[in-house]
Amino acid sequence: EAPGACIQDDAMVDVIRKIEHADGYILASPTNFATVTAVFKRFLERTAVYGYWPWGAKAPAMRKPVTKKAIHMTSTAMPGVMGKMLTGTLRVMKMGSRAFGAENAGSLCLGMVASAPHRRLTEGQKQQAEALGKKLL
Repeated sequence: EAPGACIQDDAMVDVIRKIEHADGYILASPTNFATVTAVFKRFLERTAVYGYWPWGAKAPAMRKPVTKKAIHMTSTAMPGVMGKMLTGTLRVMKMGSRAFGAENAGSLCLGMVASAPHRRLTEGQKQQAEALGKKLL
């Protein structure tokens, strides 16, 4: 057994418990090489308990019925609309939230985040984020 293996497993059990008890989800990741970051993918891989691929089936099946909502947030160096159209970031996030039993309540793709140091949200982006948050309530 690798050193720290029990600590990691205990931590993941705690994460799964939090996922189970959450009323909704906010999944967020910057776009990195046209998809979510490696850390986000690792998180989804560790939550594999939510889905399975039955032998002979053409697609994976989800263990959880859709009973919750999720919003998805990403950032990219390209314009936001291009980030939605040209990357797989939001698709991966939606797949993850579906595995947790959540439907997509909306998405926010913040574009041009590398256009200035210490860039802040615009008023429109703040309003959009607030509207998405209200959809979770």
